[in-house]
Amino acid sequence: MVDGDALRQIFSITGAAWTSTAILFLLAVRMWNGAPAMLEQWIAYRKAKAEERAAAHSRILEELDRVYEALKVEREENVAKGDKIAFLEADKAKLMQEISALKGYSDGIGRARNEAQRIVSEEREADAKKRGNGK
Repeated sequence: MVDGDALRQIFSITGAAWTSTAILFLLAVRMWNGAPAMLEQWIAYRKAKAEERAAAHSRILEELDRVYEALKVEREENVAKGDKIAFLEADKAKLMQEISALKGYSDGIGRARNEAQRIVSEEREADAKKRGNGK
């Protein structure tokens, strides 16, 4: 049969404290032994991320070089068209100036018509007052 005194010593608070301390110590030792492997994995992960960023950066730089080269070729092809572009830009500026002048003319006509209507209204009111129909 089991001795009750022995069971009390095994399942006592002091025994539980020493058992949990031993478990924590074994866990710390296990983690300490595994730390180099974890550190190595972390370094490999960081290195892979850095290589990925470097590859993306170099890919973007290559794409920019291609775009600049295409732009250079396009500009060289447009040198012959440059006279046409300058002519079109001058024509555009001239047309914008004419549009602005016509817009001002239209605004002026509208103001003049409003003023003429105001004068006609005042004359009608004055005539109405002379006839006695005014207020």
